[in-house]
Amino acid sequence: MSILHSLLAPFIVFANLLSTPPYDYMVERVQSSVVRITGVVDIETLEGFEQANYVCSGHVIALNRVLTAAHCVHEQMLADGRETRVLKIDPYYDLALIETPTTKPVLTFRNRVVKRFEKLTAFGYAMGLNHLTVMPVRALLIDVTMRPLMPPGMFVQPAYIVG
Repeated sequence: MSILHSLLAPFIVFANLLSTPPYDYMVERVQSSVVRITGVVDIETLEGFEQANYVCSGHVIALNRVLTAAHCVHEQMLADGRETRVLKIDPYYDLALIETPTTKPVLTFRNRVVKRFEKLTAFGYAMGLNHLTVMPVRALLIDVTMRPLMPPGMFVQPAYIVG
């Protein structure tokens, strides 16, 4: 019986791949490349400065390389609970490249531009939440600059994404 199972296993896996809806497959593939960035930051309150925990998102773009927002880079920063080293920061585009040991797969990027009103899916630790969020969004305005020194980004329903 085990010989029969070993012969049928590749066909069962292939059949499962064909039966998985494309959206579900895409969600599983992309969310496996998302990294949870955490740390401690000094914030100004009415009572002075206090330390607060923060949560941001990062995406594995190469072996042990994670792309995140530059505003997420602070001291005591961890990626999935592991130590990080900042390799490069681009303050204009609010991007940071960090090095961290990870076994997560590299995110595959599409090779076409985002179009206005296109339906997209946003992945990350949205608004500092401690769990991964997968949210359908729609691109409303693309290459928008809010202020003179702010990089172009895009408005999506329901948020603004820099860069």
